[in-house]
Amino acid sequence: MILTSQGFLDENPDPTEADVRRALAGNLCRCTGYKPIIDSAQKACQHKNRLKLQDSADLPLLQEIARAKTPTVTLDGEILVQPVLRTRKGNEFVSPATVAEVADYLLKHPQTTLLAGSTEIGLQVNKQFTRPEHIMYLGNVQELRQVGETDKVWRIGAAVSLTQVEALVAKPYPDFAEVLRRFGSPPIRSTATLAGNIANGSPIGDSMPCLLALGATLVLRRGDKTRRVLLENFYTGMKKNVLEAGEFIEAVELPKPVAGQVFRAHKVSKRFEQDISATCAAISYTLQSGKLSGVKLAYNGLAPSPCRAPKLEAALEGKAPSEVNVAELDEAIAKSFTARDGLRATWNYRALVARNLVLEFIEEQTSEVA
Repeated sequence: MILTSQGFLDENPDPTEADVRRALAGNLCRCTGYKPIIDSAQKACQHKNRLKLQDSADLPLLQEIARAKTPTVTLDGEILVQPVLRTRKGNEFVSPATVAEVADYLLKHPQTTLLAGSTEIGLQVNKQFTRPEHIMYLGNVQELRQVGETDKVWRIGAAVSLTQVEALVAKPYPDFAEVLRRFGSPPIRSTATLAGNIANGSPIGDSMPCLLALGATLVLRRGDKTRRVLLENFYTGMKKNVLEAGEFIEAVELPKPVAGQVFRAHKVSKRFEQDISATCAAISYTLQSGKLSGVKLAYNGLAPSPCRAPKLEAALEGKAPSEVNVAELDEAIAKSFTARDGLRATWNYRALVARNLVLEFIEEQTSEVA
């Protein structure tokens, strides 16, 4: 709590109570209420001589160990990815500087574990005691840390953090930004990556329903060849996908909003902040002559992987919001998913929430969006 408050107040010395609450949302307090902590953070702003952290002194030291921005090439003209660390047991950790290095190393070692924010792999190492033979850190690959754009899409590099994506979509897709804001604590969001969340493929991954409803496409690369795959065609089962040996996600292409498009999303969890989803739903559509059109609806938590819900989409397509039949939605949910209880929610609860979120998403729109 103290460190989070310190870092936050260095950036925002005069916050509102809402600002403080958002900054501390990723921290759980199990011994007292939150109000005294929030009051303390606001009171600290009144002290002109408050201690401030000075990160600038560390920058020269960090720059000394920075990787070169050009790949190392052998006398034979082959790319050589220098290992940063090799253990006595032969495990290897490498830190490439270019996408070409990434692609080359993965062709030679296709079972390599890709490391970005380590919010998932760190848990596997600490809790499951996994020891990957080859680990590749992607944080030094500038090409993967860039966000580009065309008239129709944003191209989000595989190493772009969730914090950057949150800022990118805040205005065009505020519900998406809110889902990302509830994605762990600020330190987690600043290191975790959008592509990492997708590649991990958790059935309750929070970013995927939003991306599915928006029609996102993945740019996959193997060697010097790339291909594009719609996210809705990426998963083949629980934590299984279409990636070939040596292939990796290079970027995520997120469509920009079009005129009249409505996008809504909401995450349901036992605890509002800092909790795993019971389910997260997202929908995209337009209203044409008062009728729902181009409906794309997606969920997590209802199937072995996040997915579109075509039967539910069909129950909505071409109807006015007032014409949507609750019984038809319930029937479509029953036909779309296998009923299963989980640790975070019963199936009856999830199915009810899945239906009610749809109703909430469409009932608010009774006229065409300009």
